[in-house]
Amino acid sequence: MREPILVVNAGSSSIKFSVFETMADRSLSAGAHGQVEGIGTSPHLEVTDPPGNKLADGPVAGDGYAGGIAAIHDWFAAHVGSDAGFDGVGHRVVHGGSTYSQPVQIDSQVLTALEALIPLAPLHQPHHIAVIRAISAIAPRVPQVACFDTAFHRSQPALAQEFALPRELTAKGVRRYGFHGLSYEYIVSTLPEFVPDCVQKKS
Repeated sequence: MREPILVVNAGSSSIKFSVFETMADRSLSAGAHGQVEGIGTSPHLEVTDPPGNKLADGPVAGDGYAGGIAAIHDWFAAHVGSDAGFDGVGHRVVHGGSTYSQPVQIDSQVLTALEALIPLAPLHQPHHIAVIRAISAIAPRVPQVACFDTAFHRSQPALAQEFALPRELTAKGVRRYGFHGLSYEYIVSTLPEFVPDCVQKKS
């Protein structure tokens, strides 16, 4: 597989993923996809190919997110036959705060900033960070990129991003960030293909 890219969405008890091959024109072609479910209880790996044929279905030996990532990495190395592993990893990260409005390559400084946002998204942000760290441990040289669910809404006017709350709370980061932005961005990009009239004509 040419320059494979792993795309990851970490949840509270699962890691969903897709593998994309980089084509000669630098476009991406969807490959296998799957998930590790039951993290924290009885982790289980399932992988299917694009037509839906099952490629893997079995228990995961390791614990936690590190065990789930190791299972995905080991399956890929054994069945796709790439000694180099993944060429890059993309993460859906729920919160980018007021700093990140575009995808960003993850380094120690970015990771520290994402950890500081845990109080604003305590049910999601820690799982994303755990998977980022798990991949860094198993493949430290592979670049990782964070894509933020809050980024789509960062262009809203400042007033639209504020709640009717005391300014000291806003100063602590409590504001209307908007979520599910990656889904909205995809919908906006593809909707004109299905409903051409939804695009406002420019004069």
